[in-house]
Amino acid sequence: MKVGDGFLWSWFDDEDLQKFDLDYEEAEGYVAPLLKVKDKEFFVLFKKYGDLLKGSIRSWSGKAAWLAQQLG
Repeated sequence: MKVGDGFLWSWFDDEDLQKFDLDYEEAEGYVAPLLKVKDKEFFVLFKKYGDLLKGSIRSWSGKAAWLAQQLG
């Protein structure tokens, strides 16, 4: 887990998924614990599986879509 100015992010890659015996879809649920940190505006969970990279963005302020647009 990494903390930045106004955001919190974490990631899973192939090695992590194998280490924790998770599949790609199970890893999606791990964004929820990040939401327990109340003083951050954005929460992002990145998942890399093979050549696929996916990010799940959440926000208490409702600005998750805005951040997704900024990231392209």
